[in-house]
Amino acid sequence: MTTSGMPASGTATIDEVLEARGIGGAQVFIAILCGFAVLFDGISTQVIGYVAPQIARSLHLGHEQLAHAFGAGLFGLLIGGLSCSFLADFAGRRTMLLISTLIFGIFTIATAYAGSLQELIAWRFVAGLGLGGAMPTAIALTAEVSPHRTRATMVMMMFCGFPLGGAVAGVLAVAVLPAFGWQGVFLTSGVLALALLPILYVLLPESPVFLVNRRADPAKIAQVVGRIAPDAAHLTIVPPHGDEARGAPIAALFREGRAAGTVLL
Repeated sequence: MTTSGMPASGTATIDEVLEARGIGGAQVFIAILCGFAVLFDGISTQVIGYVAPQIARSLHLGHEQLAHAFGAGLFGLLIGGLSCSFLADFAGRRTMLLISTLIFGIFTIATAYAGSLQELIAWRFVAGLGLGGAMPTAIALTAEVSPHRTRATMVMMMFCGFPLGGAVAGVLAVAVLPAFGWQGVFLTSGVLALALLPILYVLLPESPVFLVNRRADPAKIAQVVGRIAPDAAHLTIVPPHGDEARGAPIAALFREGRAAGTVLL
Protein backbone atom coordinates (compact mmCIF):
# COMPACT_ATOMS: atom_id res chain seq x y z
CA MET A 1 0.00 0.00 0.00
CA THR A 2 1.08 3.57 -0.62
CA THR A 3 0.93 6.28 2.03
CA SER A 4 -2.42 7.38 0.64
CA GLY A 5 -3.90 3.92 1.18
CA MET A 6 -3.80 3.15 -2.55
CA PRO A 7 -2.52 -0.27 -3.67
CA ALA A 8 1.11 -0.09 -4.82
CA SER A 9 0.32 -2.00 -8.02
CA GLY A 10 -2.22 -4.25 -9.68
CA THR A 11 -5.94 -3.63 -10.11
CA ALA A 12 -8.62 -1.75 -8.21
CA THR A 13 -12.24 -0.74 -8.66
CA ILE A 14 -13.10 2.94 -8.98
CA ASP A 15 -14.83 2.78 -5.57
CA GLU A 16 -11.63 1.46 -4.00
CA VAL A 17 -9.68 4.30 -5.57
CA LEU A 18 -12.13 6.94 -4.35
CA GLU A 19 -12.43 5.48 -0.85
CA ALA A 20 -8.65 5.32 -0.41
CA ARG A 21 -8.23 9.08 -0.64
CA GLY A 22 -9.98 12.28 0.39
CA ILE A 23 -11.69 14.88 -1.73
CA GLY A 24 -9.20 16.52 -4.05
CA GLY A 25 -9.21 19.71 -6.07
CA ALA A 26 -10.26 17.92 -9.27
CA GLN A 27 -13.38 16.54 -7.62
CA VAL A 28 -14.31 19.92 -6.18
CA PHE A 29 -13.75 21.49 -9.61
CA ILE A 30 -16.05 18.93 -11.26
CA ALA A 31 -18.73 19.64 -8.64
CA ILE A 32 -18.36 23.39 -9.28
CA LEU A 33 -18.77 22.90 -13.05
CA CYS A 34 -21.88 20.79 -12.45
CA GLY A 35 -23.06 23.45 -9.99
CA PHE A 36 -22.83 26.11 -12.69
CA ALA A 37 -24.81 23.87 -15.05
CA VAL A 38 -27.64 23.51 -12.55
CA LEU A 39 -27.40 27.22 -11.67
CA PHE A 40 -28.24 28.12 -15.27
CA ASP A 41 -30.83 25.33 -15.20
CA GLY A 42 -32.40 27.10 -12.22
CA ILE A 43 -32.32 30.46 -14.00
CA SER A 44 -34.01 29.12 -17.12
CA THR A 45 -36.57 27.16 -15.10
CA GLN A 46 -37.62 30.03 -12.83
CA VAL A 47 -37.27 33.07 -15.07
CA ILE A 48 -40.71 32.73 -16.66
CA GLY A 49 -42.29 33.32 -13.26
CA TYR A 50 -40.66 36.75 -13.02
CA VAL A 51 -41.80 37.93 -16.46
CA ALA A 52 -45.21 36.24 -16.69
CA PRO A 53 -47.23 39.49 -16.43
CA GLN A 54 -45.23 41.05 -19.25
CA ILE A 55 -45.66 37.96 -21.43
CA ALA A 56 -49.41 37.96 -20.79
CA ARG A 57 -49.73 41.61 -21.83
CA SER A 58 -47.49 41.22 -24.88
CA LEU A 59 -49.20 38.11 -26.25
CA HIS A 60 -52.69 39.05 -24.96
CA LEU A 61 -52.99 35.95 -22.81
CA GLY A 62 -55.24 35.28 -19.86
CA HIS A 63 -54.09 33.60 -16.68
CA GLU A 64 -55.48 30.22 -17.75
CA GLN A 65 -53.70 30.40 -21.10
CA LEU A 66 -50.43 31.37 -19.49
CA ALA A 67 -50.80 28.43 -17.11
CA HIS A 68 -50.55 26.12 -20.13
CA ALA A 69 -47.08 27.49 -20.87
CA PHE A 70 -46.02 26.93 -17.25
CA GLY A 71 -47.41 23.41 -17.38
CA ALA A 72 -45.69 22.64 -20.68
CA GLY A 73 -42.33 23.58 -19.21
CA LEU A 74 -42.88 21.42 -16.14
CA PHE A 75 -44.13 18.50 -18.25
CA GLY A 76 -41.03 18.77 -20.44
CA LEU A 77 -38.91 18.84 -17.30
CA LEU A 78 -40.57 15.63 -16.11
CA ILE A 79 -40.05 13.84 -19.44
CA GLY A 80 -36.49 15.13 -19.71
CA GLY A 81 -35.61 14.00 -16.21
CA LEU A 82 -36.91 10.49 -16.80
CA SER A 83 -35.52 10.01 -20.30
CA CYS A 84 -32.11 11.63 -19.80
CA SER A 85 -31.49 9.59 -16.65
CA PHE A 86 -32.01 6.48 -18.76
CA LEU A 87 -30.04 7.75 -21.76
CA ALA A 88 -27.10 8.79 -19.59
CA ASP A 89 -26.47 5.10 -18.88
CA PHE A 90 -25.78 4.64 -22.60
CA ALA A 91 -24.39 7.96 -23.84
CA GLY A 92 -22.59 9.02 -20.68
CA ARG A 93 -23.20 11.58 -17.95
CA ARG A 94 -20.97 14.25 -19.52
CA THR A 95 -22.54 13.83 -22.94
CA MET A 96 -26.10 14.10 -21.63
CA LEU A 97 -25.23 17.12 -19.50
CA LEU A 98 -23.80 18.85 -22.57
CA ILE A 99 -26.83 17.93 -24.70
CA SER A 100 -29.26 19.02 -21.98
CA THR A 101 -27.50 22.37 -21.55
CA LEU A 102 -27.51 22.88 -25.32
CA ILE A 103 -31.23 22.14 -25.53
CA PHE A 104 -32.38 24.39 -22.71
CA GLY A 105 -30.00 27.15 -23.83
CA ILE A 106 -31.27 27.18 -27.42
CA PHE A 107 -34.95 26.90 -26.55
CA THR A 108 -34.77 29.46 -23.77
CA ILE A 109 -33.55 31.83 -26.49
CA ALA A 110 -36.33 30.57 -28.80
CA THR A 111 -38.88 31.45 -26.11
CA ALA A 112 -37.91 35.10 -26.56
CA TYR A 113 -39.22 34.92 -30.13
CA ALA A 114 -42.55 33.27 -29.27
CA GLY A 115 -45.32 35.23 -30.98
CA SER A 116 -48.27 33.14 -29.89
CA LEU A 117 -49.46 30.88 -27.09
CA GLN A 118 -48.76 27.79 -29.21
CA GLU A 119 -45.15 28.80 -29.80
CA LEU A 120 -44.69 29.69 -26.15
CA ILE A 121 -45.97 26.27 -25.10
CA ALA A 122 -43.82 24.46 -27.67
CA TRP A 123 -40.58 26.25 -26.80
CA ARG A 124 -41.09 25.92 -23.06
CA PHE A 125 -41.81 22.21 -23.44
CA VAL A 126 -38.63 21.56 -25.44
CA ALA A 127 -36.58 23.75 -23.09
CA GLY A 128 -38.05 21.71 -20.24
CA LEU A 129 -36.62 18.53 -21.76
CA GLY A 130 -33.14 19.97 -21.39
CA LEU A 131 -33.85 21.50 -18.00
CA GLY A 132 -35.08 18.15 -16.69
CA GLY A 133 -32.11 16.27 -18.12
CA ALA A 134 -29.38 18.52 -16.72
CA MET A 135 -30.19 18.01 -13.06
CA PRO A 136 -30.01 14.18 -12.74
CA THR A 137 -26.92 13.94 -14.94
CA ALA A 138 -25.14 16.63 -12.92
CA ILE A 139 -26.07 14.79 -9.72
CA ALA A 140 -24.85 11.47 -11.12
CA LEU A 141 -21.55 12.91 -12.33
CA THR A 142 -20.86 14.65 -9.02
CA ALA A 143 -21.76 11.53 -7.04
CA GLU A 144 -19.63 9.23 -9.16
CA VAL A 145 -16.41 11.17 -8.58
CA SER A 146 -16.99 11.34 -4.81
CA PRO A 147 -16.22 8.74 -2.12
CA HIS A 148 -19.24 7.33 -0.29
CA ARG A 149 -18.46 9.11 2.96
CA THR A 150 -18.68 12.59 1.38
CA ARG A 151 -21.00 11.87 -1.56
CA ALA A 152 -24.14 13.33 -0.01
CA THR A 153 -22.29 16.50 1.00
CA MET A 154 -20.77 16.97 -2.44
CA VAL A 155 -24.12 16.48 -4.19
CA MET A 156 -25.89 18.80 -1.75
CA MET A 157 -23.32 21.55 -2.28
CA MET A 158 -23.52 21.14 -6.05
CA PHE A 159 -27.32 21.17 -5.92
CA CYS A 160 -27.26 24.57 -4.20
CA GLY A 161 -26.70 25.98 -7.67
CA PHE A 162 -30.32 25.32 -8.59
CA PRO A 163 -32.07 27.45 -5.92
CA LEU A 164 -29.32 30.04 -6.36
CA GLY A 165 -30.26 30.11 -10.03
CA GLY A 166 -33.85 30.85 -9.08
CA ALA A 167 -32.66 33.84 -7.05
CA VAL A 168 -30.35 35.02 -9.84
CA ALA A 169 -33.31 34.82 -12.25
CA GLY A 170 -35.06 37.48 -10.17
CA VAL A 171 -32.01 39.74 -10.18
CA LEU A 172 -31.66 39.19 -13.92
CA ALA A 173 -35.28 40.10 -14.52
CA VAL A 174 -34.97 43.30 -12.51
CA ALA A 175 -31.81 44.30 -14.41
CA VAL A 176 -32.88 43.41 -17.95
CA LEU A 177 -36.66 43.76 -18.02
CA PRO A 178 -36.96 47.58 -17.91
CA ALA A 179 -34.63 48.11 -20.88
CA PHE A 180 -35.13 45.01 -23.03
CA GLY A 181 -38.48 43.54 -22.02
CA TRP A 182 -39.31 39.94 -21.27
CA GLN A 183 -37.67 38.86 -24.51
CA GLY A 184 -34.35 40.25 -23.32
CA VAL A 185 -34.61 38.26 -20.10
CA PHE A 186 -35.02 34.98 -21.98
CA LEU A 187 -32.28 35.90 -24.45
CA THR A 188 -29.85 36.66 -21.65
CA SER A 189 -30.71 33.45 -19.81
CA GLY A 190 -30.22 31.33 -22.91
CA VAL A 191 -26.99 33.03 -23.96
CA LEU A 192 -25.50 32.53 -20.49
CA ALA A 193 -26.29 28.81 -20.67
CA LEU A 194 -24.76 28.48 -24.13
CA ALA A 195 -21.68 30.42 -22.98
CA LEU A 196 -21.13 27.76 -20.32
CA LEU A 197 -21.29 24.96 -22.90
CA PRO A 198 -17.75 25.26 -24.33
CA ILE A 199 -16.35 25.49 -20.80
CA LEU A 200 -18.07 22.23 -19.87
CA TYR A 201 -16.97 20.63 -23.14
CA VAL A 202 -13.31 21.44 -22.55
CA LEU A 203 -13.01 21.02 -18.79
CA LEU A 204 -15.63 18.48 -17.66
CA PRO A 205 -14.52 14.83 -17.74
CA GLU A 206 -16.74 11.82 -18.18
CA SER A 207 -17.75 9.85 -15.11
CA PRO A 208 -15.10 7.21 -14.37
CA VAL A 209 -17.86 4.89 -13.14
CA PHE A 210 -19.60 5.11 -16.52
CA LEU A 211 -16.35 4.53 -18.41
CA VAL A 212 -15.46 1.47 -16.35
CA ASN A 213 -18.95 -0.04 -16.55
CA ARG A 214 -19.05 0.51 -20.33
CA ARG A 215 -15.62 -1.14 -20.75
CA ALA A 216 -14.17 2.01 -22.32
CA ASP A 217 -10.61 2.29 -23.62
CA PRO A 218 -8.26 1.67 -20.65
CA ALA A 219 -6.17 4.69 -21.67
CA LYS A 220 -9.24 6.92 -21.46
CA ILE A 221 -10.17 5.48 -18.06
CA ALA A 222 -6.61 6.00 -16.83
CA GLN A 223 -6.69 9.62 -18.03
CA VAL A 224 -9.88 10.43 -16.11
CA VAL A 225 -8.88 8.49 -12.99
CA GLY A 226 -5.43 10.06 -13.05
CA ARG A 227 -7.04 13.50 -13.05
CA ILE A 228 -9.16 12.66 -10.00
CA ALA A 229 -6.60 10.50 -8.19
CA PRO A 230 -3.05 11.06 -9.53
CA ASP A 231 -1.69 8.46 -7.09
CA ALA A 232 -3.82 5.79 -8.82
CA ALA A 233 -2.44 6.37 -12.31
CA HIS A 234 -0.38 3.17 -12.07
CA LEU A 235 -3.43 0.98 -11.38
CA THR A 236 -5.63 -0.91 -13.80
CA ILE A 237 -9.23 0.04 -13.02
CA VAL A 238 -11.64 -2.88 -13.22
CA PRO A 239 -15.45 -3.12 -12.92
CA PRO A 240 -17.01 -3.71 -9.49
CA HIS A 241 -17.04 -7.24 -8.21
CA GLY A 242 -20.02 -9.55 -7.94
CA ASP A 243 -23.53 -8.08 -7.77
CA GLU A 244 -22.28 -4.50 -7.95
CA ALA A 245 -21.17 -4.99 -11.54
CA ARG A 246 -24.69 -5.64 -12.74
CA GLY A 247 -25.77 -2.04 -12.30
CA ALA A 248 -29.23 -1.12 -11.08
CA PRO A 249 -32.00 -3.09 -12.83
CA ILE A 250 -35.60 -1.97 -12.41
CA ALA A 251 -36.35 -5.08 -10.35
CA ALA A 252 -33.89 -3.82 -7.71
CA LEU A 253 -36.33 -1.01 -6.91
CA PHE A 254 -38.64 -3.61 -5.36
CA ARG A 255 -36.07 -5.67 -3.46
CA GLU A 256 -34.56 -5.45 0.02
CA GLY A 257 -37.39 -3.42 1.54
CA ARG A 258 -37.61 -0.85 -1.27
CA ALA A 259 -40.97 -1.97 -2.70
CA ALA A 260 -43.18 0.24 -0.50
CA GLY A 261 -41.08 3.35 -1.09
CA THR A 262 -40.96 2.68 -4.84
CA VAL A 263 -44.74 2.32 -5.07
CA LEU A 264 -45.32 5.45 -2.99
CA LEU A 265 -42.91 7.49 -5.13
